[in-house]
Amino acid sequence: MRPSQSWFYIMLLFTFVFPSPSIVLSGTFTKFSGNGSAIVIEGDQARAEKLAQQSALRKAVSQAIESVIQKGTKEELLYQVKKNDLLKEPYPFLVSQKVVESAVAGKLLTMSVEIQVDSEALIRFLGQEGILAERIAEQKRKELPLIMVLVGEEINGKEHRPSFCGTILTKILLGEGFSLVDEEAIKQSIQHDKAVQSLLRGNQKAAAAMALQYGAGIVITGRAIVTKSALKSGAMQVHGANVTLQALHADSGELFASAIGDGSYPHVNTITGSQKAVEEATQKALKSLLEDFQQQLETSASTLLVSISGITYEQLAYLKKILGEKTRFPDLADIQQKSFQGQVAKLQFTITTNPQEFADHLATYDFQKFALNVLSYSPRKVDFALKLKSSSSR
Repeated sequence: MRPSQSWFYIMLLFTFVFPSPSIVLSGTFTKFSGNGSAIVIEGDQARAEKLAQQSALRKAVSQAIESVIQKGTKEELLYQVKKNDLLKEPYPFLVSQKVVESAVAGKLLTMSVEIQVDSEALIRFLGQEGILAERIAEQKRKELPLIMVLVGEEINGKEHRPSFCGTILTKILLGEGFSLVDEEAIKQSIQHDKAVQSLLRGNQKAAAAMALQYGAGIVITGRAIVTKSALKSGAMQVHGANVTLQALHADSGELFASAIGDGSYPHVNTITGSQKAVEEATQKALKSLLEDFQQQLETSASTLLVSISGITYEQLAYLKKILGEKTRFPDLADIQQKSFQGQVAKLQFTITTNPQEFADHLATYDFQKFALNVLSYSPRKVDFALKLKSSSSR
């Protein structure tokens, strides 16, 4: 047997028996195949075998990716633009590969390769690369919690109710398909006036607390200020409006989008002129806010705030080590330790899956030495308590 043939059979044994070192086992495995060829130059068959296998592998991986991508959509266009980069090794979704056939005809060597792909890991990979942006945005939009709109508005130094800004926001958001908390129910709440007054003073905390009270996961707060301009258009007074919008997660109070808009309108009637000016400013601000919002929906990653009580620093170090192992938690992209005080750890996770699925994974995972019991859950924040396991239950 020639040395090149020995090398080939050893390589075949390894590719058949051992999975890819970048493997992440998490879901359903699917098989794909590809064919490759190379010219044997100056009798160097080993090099030709290597080149043919690389070519076959790329074609098999290309088939796997194309099986996920929807034809005739933005996904397909993005794939064509990024195809060369996507087909570069290593492949984090590749479970195993094996050579199933190899033949030499003259100087042409042909080879067939079969691969196994982790379907969930492949979708996660394409999401992280931005290929599935529209699909991810649509899925996230379906999973969005209720939105509460709360606006403080002043016209010429006096508070104005019901606010023009709030009415316009509600109409546009409902038209865009968002689910909103019932506006009339909010207005009847005793906390409504206090929250509006806080907004006019630039404080969103009361609004976030009120949103949680009504089961909203997101609160869009607004502050609209209308003043008479020094400008006049004939007998008409010019009215100017400035609108500031902010979107917050109600459970964590985290600000994730903001926008401003301005508008002006000349009219002899103060109310009509103010309304038109606010309408222009609100539309500008909301357009910018929704564009920012859409960009965040299109990313596969999201942030989850986690607190763990009853944990020592040594246990926290052990926990972070386990969480950092991709084979155990493939959907956890990053961990940031925010604080540790009085046996309470506060962490920020960047995850590439649904927050509830990830929380379920943590709550049911066997950490051997302890378990994490859920105290409270919301889409952006989870509170756990660490509970040690008895020696008999390990």
